[in-house]
Amino acid sequence: MCRTGLGDDSGARLSVARTNVRGMATGPDAPPQHDVLRGLAGAAESLDLVVGANDWSLSDEEVRASLAEAARVKARAHGAYLRLLAASARRDDPTRSGVKGGAETAAWLSAECRMSASRVRGDLREAQVLDPDGELRALGAELRAGNVTPEHTRIAVRALAGVPATMMRERRDDIDEILTDHATTFAPPVTRDLARQLLVTLDPDRADHFDTEAHLRRELRMGTDSTGMWDVRGRLDPACGAAFKAAIDHLGAPHRGPVQGEAGQAEIDITDRRTPAQRNHDALAELVRLANGNLDAGVRAGEGPRVVVHTTPEQLAAAAGAGASAFLKAPPGAAACEQSGPLAPATLARLACDAVIERVLLSEGGAVLKLETLGRFFTAAQRRALAARDGGCAWPSCDRPPSWTDAHHVTFWMHGGPTTVDNGVLLCEPHHTEVHFGEWTIVMRDGIPWFIPPARIDPLQRPVRNTVHDAIAATRKAGQQLYLNLPLRHRPERT
Repeated sequence: MCRTGLGDDSGARLSVARTNVRGMATGPDAPPQHDVLRGLAGAAESLDLVVGANDWSLSDEEVRASLAEAARVKARAHGAYLRLLAASARRDDPTRSGVKGGAETAAWLSAECRMSASRVRGDLREAQVLDPDGELRALGAELRAGNVTPEHTRIAVRALAGVPATMMRERRDDIDEILTDHATTFAPPVTRDLARQLLVTLDPDRADHFDTEAHLRRELRMGTDSTGMWDVRGRLDPACGAAFKAAIDHLGAPHRGPVQGEAGQAEIDITDRRTPAQRNHDALAELVRLANGNLDAGVRAGEGPRVVVHTTPEQLAAAAGAGASAFLKAPPGAAACEQSGPLAPATLARLACDAVIERVLLSEGGAVLKLETLGRFFTAAQRRALAARDGGCAWPSCDRPPSWTDAHHVTFWMHGGPTTVDNGVLLCEPHHTEVHFGEWTIVMRDGIPWFIPPARIDPLQRPVRNTVHDAIAATRKAGQQLYLNLPLRHRPERT
């Protein structure tokens, strides 16, 4: 049944599925259909009606009400699917399916409906637990009634695995009642926390029981997609996860502070518009940069971790905005990063901003003929001068200290900008990226960096600057003045 209806039209898929459910029971003399088959056929017809309807004629209230009802129908459909999955598993031949009941059904369903084997195994365990004869039968009834979501039930089923066997034998109905009450009252994130609290209460020593197994599940996987974005997935052990979250929460806090415009103009509301997920990403970028700056030298003598990019002058010029036509009739292609592969021009421009750029001249046979350095970081002395002027990240309202910043070329180095203090500004990792990928412009006025916001933030695009570090310096100066104004006998003793 699941293999049919492979066309692009959803209505056609539903129609084929409906025909398969009905089978040959279509004539006037056909035997009556089973309620299950008749119900599935009716459900398919109802879905045809919903999918094929013109929703533009619904009022806003009707759209919301229909959406809520569709969510309940989705839960009920999942409940029906689990009931049938449990029924099929009970009919497996133990001599063929092995010790674990349902293995024969799981293998058949995975092949017949193109479902992943891991998902089918999870569904099978859920079906057995939520069945009317299962450990969480009350929760299963709520799912089939559409009062809880599949996410609720999956959380409860996973939690059930941590309940001591003795407790399950003696107090199964009570545990079912507690988990059902959680699911019908709270959203899944809260029910997950409540389930964890329940397990700790029922078995205070469970952490010791599961330490070894949990530790073996630690992992971190990384890879890039077709656009060059990194996909990062993993599981952290409790200590590592707690330390990681503490660092991310600290580095990912929203940027706040006064924003000073030009003389006489009112303050401009420059708020941190990043989503929490984007702030977490930017915090991770800062964390990695700070860590790389403090790691010992790697295996190669004199070198710590670094990002290496292979590019050509034509690719650099294209990234700088000169375009490929200035050098070639065809596009120059993509630069390649040793760590992540091909780079988009904007990414190349960002990485080249504060990189050491070395030119390698190769012979026709590929031998190195010449190596020379074309660009370099700001020197330590230049960074100290920038830190004295900017106080840290110069972006309006940012409070990142100098040690967390990059020295950025106001006029990009690839555009001919020199590596000088007058052409430099300190920016933290997120705001450095914003300059290269966003819509902000930096201008220098009397040796001070000012930032011009995009029109969507300030239609007048009035220049603004950071006053957070100025306020810190002013507060320090005011404190010093207060100290000096005290009579000598009242001044705190200094050790």
